Amino acid sequence: MLVLGIERLDAKLKAVKAGLKAAIAASGSHLMDIHGIGPAGAARILADVGDVARFPNRAHFASWPAPPVLPARRR
Repeated sequence: MLVLGIERLDAKLKAVKAGLKAAIAASGSHLMDIHGIGPAGAARILADVGDVARFPNRAHFASWPAPPVLPARRR
């Protein structure tokens, strides 16, 4: 029973990834060409940034606010 549930979830995950890949390809993005950026990461970047044309140049994009870096915790 558990194996069937896992197989169903795996099939759903594959379908979601395929949908994300299709949406990213339709957007014309090449983010997934970057090593380590998969469908979920590319979709997140595209959703966060929106229309990159709103930035007049690379420097403006680079200065765009990103989430703050959290300091490392001491153990």
